Amino acid sequence: ALILLLSSALLAAKPAQSSLQLQPGVDLIILIDQSGSMWGSAGRPATDPEDLRVDSARYLIDYMAFDNKFVNPHRTNRVVVIGFGSPDKTHIMVNLTSLDTEEGIASAKESIEAESLGNTNFISALRLVREVFPPASDEEVRSGLRRRVIVILTDGGPYDGRELSYGEYFTEIQDYYANELGADIYPLYTICVDEPGRYWSDVKAHWSTIAGEGHTRRVEDIKEARRVMVSLLCPLLNEPGVGTECRLQEIGEHFMPPYVRSVSFSFLKYDPDAKISLYQPDGSEVTPNDQNVLEYVSGDYSELWMLDEPQAGCWHSERVGTGKVDVFIQVVFANLEMTRPDEPHPYILPLEFGFELKNTAGQPIDALLEYPITFEAQLMAPDGSVCPVDIRRTAAGEYVSTQAAETKMSGPYTLTVQGSTVLPPFDCRPTDGSLTIFTNTYQIPTYAPTLEVTEPVSPYLQYRPVPELTFGFLDRQGRLLSAPAVGQVELRLKSPSGGRMSLPAPVWDDGRYLVAGPLVLAETGVYQADVVVRDADGAAVYEGGALLAMAENVALISPGLNHPYFAPIRRVEVELRDLQDRPVAPDPDYPLRLEAEMNWPDGRTDTVDLTPTLSLIHISEPTRPLYISYAVFCL
Repeated sequence: ALILLLSSALLAAKPAQSSLQLQPGVDLIILIDQSGSMWGSAGRPATDPEDLRVDSARYLIDYMAFDNKFVNPHRTNRVVVIGFGSPDKTHIMVNLTSLDTEEGIASAKESIEAESLGNTNFISALRLVREVFPPASDEEVRSGLRRRVIVILTDGGPYDGRELSYGEYFTEIQDYYANELGADIYPLYTICVDEPGRYWSDVKAHWSTIAGEGHTRRVEDIKEARRVMVSLLCPLLNEPGVGTECRLQEIGEHFMPPYVRSVSFSFLKYDPDAKISLYQPDGSEVTPNDQNVLEYVSGDYSELWMLDEPQAGCWHSERVGTGKVDVFIQVVFANLEMTRPDEPHPYILPLEFGFELKNTAGQPIDALLEYPITFEAQLMAPDGSVCPVDIRRTAAGEYVSTQAAETKMSGPYTLTVQGSTVLPPFDCRPTDGSLTIFTNTYQIPTYAPTLEVTEPVSPYLQYRPVPELTFGFLDRQGRLLSAPAVGQVELRLKSPSGGRMSLPAPVWDDGRYLVAGPLVLAETGVYQADVVVRDADGAAVYEGGALLAMAENVALISPGLNHPYFAPIRRVEVELRDLQDRPVAPDPDYPLRLEAEMNWPDGRTDTVDLTPTLSLIHISEPTRPLYISYAVFCL
């Protein structure tokens, strides 16, 4: 019996970015049972005498490479192949290899061959999977960067010489799988190729327990196994709503919706002698030389047609022989690019959206008159709350949101945009009504902007009151944001000594918040401005702080340095200077009172009464503001 266990990682949360989410690359992990029972042992016939496990592994590589080359060339699929048997013989047959080059594909396929590796130890293979993909690499799956698919080709029954029951062996396998890999990253699909009643009845329940009901299937030959594998891989590799849709269909009628950028018909023939014919809605047969045929490839087991901008309607395929067809539809709206915002967004500002839809030549793609597009969009905040977003067409290939959405927290916002149109009935689609053309997901990271005091410039010389205090929000590039004058803004100042000052409510004034002065900030040092912005319901949506330094520069003019101790100090003279050591006059409307003390070496202290005056140094210099005491100080 030949059993194929297909394991795939479901789509995790997508990473934050302000563009259409692309599908993650897929890591195909093939584990090939190379135990003696595959060849025949202990007088029992071989379960895989024709090396179908090798053929199947190569087929899976071809299918993944096809997806990488023709359907999703923007990503990279990879493969690793492990042959397993006894623990000491389990080894890597194909190192982790990208399937984006012909050399890599050929090398991977050529490295797969039948071997005889002793017993059947599944855990030894799973351990090697964990070595190739250590626990830290699972974050690639959780973040949506990659997915993984495990395919185990085996005859189903574990055995390592300990003569345990199937139940005991499978309990060990399940425990290791659950604890070391996990169903959230590596869920399982089981496909059993088996003669009726030989092995399937013994292993089905065990694999169903590990894989889950509905993930276990039985087939009787390798052709049917291929069909089942493709039915699983097709939607796994091309999830609806990401710009490329995969439809595994019977050969026959194929409805082509409007707004299709390109379509790929991949005929899986299963029979090298099968012949395929493809017809357009007008009844004409498609030939390799047709103008809209981008590529035609024919092989023993597959035949590929790629067509540009196919006509909406009923396409038809016919065959001589057996087979199915993968129809890969790439809608034009997969190119719907978000142009606004074009960088992480400061959440204190409302969020507006803009989009452009262009073809590969950079020309705008307009909506079709017979199939107008209706947009439905919703924005989900980091806390899971959702609000609708109205999106309208403004010009050919241009779409914008009609009303800004409030953003009240930092973190990734997710915008889901769905476009639909109304279709008349077609022969191959008898019902009319709404048809979803695309569902695109965009993620916009938001962050808390920086708060900065813009006036006065720090440090501020405290010789006069602060005429007005203004502050604003800066983005990550240091640009001043035009924050809206909405909500309630609270401002408090904390002085260098720790005292708190409540200030009048700031008012919105031409791109900044303003507190009218004069404000007397008498302490030298750093003041901290704490700002809280509240929404209409009073909830705080922003809390931040900014610093304002208050400085002084008082110079002693007289007495000078090295004053003789026996000479009386007849005059004390000080001067106010700025930070460039230039004289500064105080505000005449707010005269300063300078308090000074004379501390003597013997510990005595005298109060110095300083009186403001103006002194003319000499004819070439301006008048200087001085503070002078004419008292005589003697030791």
